Amino acid sequence: MLQLNLNCAARLGVMVMVLWTLPVTTGSRAHAREWEPIETSFSTLDAPFRSGVLVLPNFGLVMPDAGSAANVTRPGPHMGAILGWHLAPWFSLNGELNLSVVQFNGQNGTSNDATGFLFDYALSPLFHVGAPNLEFVVGPKLGRFDYSLSDGSYSQSVTGANGWIFGANVGVLVPLRTMAIGGLVTYTSYHATQICDSTCHTRDSSAGDFQVVGLSFAMLY
Repeated sequence: MLQLNLNCAARLGVMVMVLWTLPVTTGSRAHAREWEPIETSFSTLDAPFRSGVLVLPNFGLVMPDAGSAANVTRPGPHMGAILGWHLAPWFSLNGELNLSVVQFNGQNGTSNDATGFLFDYALSPLFHVGAPNLEFVVGPKLGRFDYSLSDGSYSQSVTGANGWIFGANVGVLVPLRTMAIGGLVTYTSYHATQICDSTCHTRDSSAGDFQVVGLSFAMLY
């Protein structure tokens, strides 16, 4: 009987020791997993909007300077897009399309307000500079434009024009993994080679030249 009791006590002691060590082992493993390194860094160099096709739609306002105190302009709506391809994470070669509405005030109450439509297309390469929480884009543009005034009763000498443009794009965007959103500022100088009043003819004066500054919301894919 004494031997049986000793055997039972020995088995009970072994079971208690096993159960006592289980929480310690489990806790140690959990503690080790808690301190395992986790990769959470994000590099803009590897971002999807830094390789392959570039798509940068934008929409906002344009503020034209008609170059004459008599031609008083108001901000008008604008929409456009820059489309191209990344040759490197820091450089993309692109084309640009823009459609803007140029609004003129009537002069001294002697004529009605008028609305002009400005269409341009350009070669617009971009340099991309990444920061931990920002994406900067900057680049020149060179192309052509066509301008027409819808209201012929507006008393200004030029009712249409076409010619060359040059300017620059500057953007500041916030990366959001697969895309970046932010603002785009553009400056464009329009140099007319042909102007239209009653007829269209080769430009022989500074009439038809003007500058436009644009402020837009932009998305980079």
